[in-house]
Amino acid sequence: MARTHRLAWTCTLALACVWPGTWAASANCARAKSPNDLLVCSDGPLSVMDDEVASLYRSAKAVTHDAVAFKRETNEEWRSRESCGDRDCLVAWYQRRSAQLAAEINHGQAAELRSEPTAAVPQPVKADALVADDSFPVGTTIWVVAGIVGFLWVRAKVIKGKRIIAAQQARRDEMAESELTVARKSETRTPDRTRETASGVSRRRTGASSKPRTPTIWIPPGESVVVHGATIPGGMLYVGSSLMAADGGVEPAQLDPTLEMDAGPATPDERHFGYWPRYHEISPIARRAYLTWLSGGRRDPAADIGYVFLFFYGLERRALVEAAADEAAQAEIPAIVDEIERLRAIYDNNSFLRYSSDLIDFLAAGAVARGCYLKAPPPDTSNRGMSLRLKVGLGQCAVDGAPVPVGWALAWARSEANVHLPRSASRCARQFDSQFKAQYAQHFNEGLKLGVNRTKLKIAYRAASSGLLGQGFTADLGALPDVTTVVAPLKKLQSVVDTAAAGLEAYSRFIGRHADRVASLEATLLLPKALWPVSVQDAVAGLDKRIGAGMVVIKLGELLTVFGGTSTLTRETLKNLFQVLQSAQVGVEPNVLAGAKTPKADDSVVLFRLEGDDGVAGHHNAAGYEASAVMLDLAITLANADGKISGREVQFLNRQVDAWAHVGDSAQRRLRARLRLGIVYPPSLASLRSKIEPLPAEAKVGLGKLLSALALADGTLAPAAVKHLEKVYGLLGIEASALYRELHVASAASDRQARGVTASRLVERSAPEPVKGLSATVPSLHVPKRAQALGGFQLDPARVAALQVESERVTAMLSKVFEDQESMASVATVPLPSPALDDTEAESHGRESRLLGLDPEHSAFLRVLLTRPSWSRAELGEVAADMELMLDGALERVNEATLDTLDNRIAEGDDPIEIDQDLMENASAWT
Repeated sequence: MARTHRLAWTCTLALACVWPGTWAASANCARAKSPNDLLVCSDGPLSVMDDEVASLYRSAKAVTHDAVAFKRETNEEWRSRESCGDRDCLVAWYQRRSAQLAAEINHGQAAELRSEPTAAVPQPVKADALVADDSFPVGTTIWVVAGIVGFLWVRAKVIKGKRIIAAQQARRDEMAESELTVARKSETRTPDRTRETASGVSRRRTGASSKPRTPTIWIPPGESVVVHGATIPGGMLYVGSSLMAADGGVEPAQLDPTLEMDAGPATPDERHFGYWPRYHEISPIARRAYLTWLSGGRRDPAADIGYVFLFFYGLERRALVEAAADEAAQAEIPAIVDEIERLRAIYDNNSFLRYSSDLIDFLAAGAVARGCYLKAPPPDTSNRGMSLRLKVGLGQCAVDGAPVPVGWALAWARSEANVHLPRSASRCARQFDSQFKAQYAQHFNEGLKLGVNRTKLKIAYRAASSGLLGQGFTADLGALPDVTTVVAPLKKLQSVVDTAAAGLEAYSRFIGRHADRVASLEATLLLPKALWPVSVQDAVAGLDKRIGAGMVVIKLGELLTVFGGTSTLTRETLKNLFQVLQSAQVGVEPNVLAGAKTPKADDSVVLFRLEGDDGVAGHHNAAGYEASAVMLDLAITLANADGKISGREVQFLNRQVDAWAHVGDSAQRRLRARLRLGIVYPPSLASLRSKIEPLPAEAKVGLGKLLSALALADGTLAPAAVKHLEKVYGLLGIEASALYRELHVASAASDRQARGVTASRLVERSAPEPVKGLSATVPSLHVPKRAQALGGFQLDPARVAALQVESERVTAMLSKVFEDQESMASVATVPLPSPALDDTEAESHGRESRLLGLDPEHSAFLRVLLTRPSWSRAELGEVAADMELMLDGALERVNEATLDTLDNRIAEGDDPIEIDQDLMENASAWT
């Protein structure tokens, strides 16, 4: 009876096993005892993942070359699974184990593809928990017999169905095997080594079948594969239909040749699918377009970026998932990085550039070499965020106590979003970089030194592939600090940037308005001298040598040619030119900088050597110079009274300037240049009217007396000179009689002096002769004949001394007048408001690259938040401390900003603090 009981329970249990409703997990759910097995059997998605792992396990076991090692690995992985205590751990284990087994299959089938192994027969269920019972009713026996019959009937149907399915699967496998024979060849090998695959088109249902149909293999870099008659060069893609993604679905990047593909031509300039594509889900025409792009070498610049991403998904899987367990995949990472860089040079899509840059940085984290900062700096990222290599180099500088090299500092300033760059940094980048380097050396000598802060450098990557969503990829760079979170160094960098930009504002505005005149003289003169072109610097050096310690008269047009300019220049440009020369210790007369009339291209100018601080505005006695200049101009008009200036008169005037030592060396140098120009272009009395008329009467009388004394300084007085003096006195508003009195006094003094000089040497003295041209009102005015007969240039020291005393008196009087005029002018002058510049001309003194309108500090904090999907509270506290912020207050501030602008909070949780993934995805559009 007990035997009957056991048979009944066995049949009942068998019926339960085939009854629908129990999850078809690879684990025997009827015998499940451990919490993990019970959880798998009760969870549909986990059960599916368990089936996939079982299927992959059988395939991997069939192709493994080391059964012992494979068994050891399987046991270790099973123990790891059993250590899980929750669903998340199991999901992660199944995803990781699937990737490992897929890698084993691909590795084992690299030399020769094998067909999929036959599925294992389900293990029989043992009913070892049955309990014997001596009593068993007849009705129960009938039900048992009926159950046995039903069970046998169901079993026969199941066996028949399995045979039909197996036969169909065998036919499909045979067809797939004939359709797809993947041959890999190196691009360096001869074409006859390539074997064509999948010449036909399989018209199966788009999507993944319940079981792998054709084992998927990875085509290594540099090898080719033929799919649907098209040769795909370069490798680096998955071909087949058995590869599953970490999320449990079909791998998005897997190129499945058994899926339907459009037979006609298709170009990749249209996408034909939505966001986050998967190859098995896109349309047949999109597959054809993707194949066209692949076979064209992945270089068509018109291709839609969706096809680039579809290929990029495969690179992500190979580098992030399989390289973690496969040495061959790990060795391919440099080639993968090179391919990504090649694609970046072709496809300028912001989303792709961001993902690809982040992946390159993440992959580089495992190969950080010491002393990165000793090599050339990485390219700047134009304020879009700092690259990992740049952060690593700066962190190494901090750890090693080494100063930041100038090239690295410049790349830091150009890449850091919280350093505000002026418009000149982009508009005239080369000049800005030169100025930055010069100012950086002045600020920090050897370079800026960084402290070791608390925030450590870590890197996280969020995959673009939908098959890897939810996967967290993080890398730790040891004890390297993230110095970019510290506020103090950024303030120092900002100071250097501002100083470098200050000398380029005028130049930047000019080329902003005149883009076609970047190389013009006007533009060159607005640059600091150190930034002049070499040709201009050489020309200026030659001109400087030509001037020497003296002076040179040169046509303005010739001077402009030295600087590469034209003769059609504005007064403002000439002022810039003369300021540049002044800074190079070269003065120019006429002094346009002091308000002189602008010379023309055919006019001569005098270049003379300045000394010391001559070029500094206000250094010399300006009022004393103006007074002496008026006297010198009047003296030049007197010397030119007869229409020419003789060498004797030039000598006399030079000696007179030498005698005016009371005005100072700087003013004397400019007066000599003024005299030199006055000899070429003698001034007229009319040109002096504006300076003489405002003088007070006392100053005018003093000028008249001084000019009369100068007229007889050499003992001669020509009629033309007397006539000119009459005009001067008329200009001064003095009666002519005063002139004759002065000439009479001067003539008498000259006569007495001549008598004293020649008394010991002359036996006879001729009677004095009247001076020709003098008015009859002064008949007693004579010039000693002996004095005329002596000839030459005779200046008595006593007379020169008297003239100097008189000059100093008149100069002092005129200087007071000019000082009062300058004071009145400065009081009367009201500065006009600067005209507003339009948007195209305005100079940006700081690029406000702040997020969501936050202040610079909280904007910087938000940028750091977005670098990882999750933060521990301790780590984020260190970041806030480095930025001189309170953590809770900073989190509240950025959450308010994202809530107001984006209707969601960016940071959730207390520890860990999770960052909203959807907001992270769209962060590039916040600025």
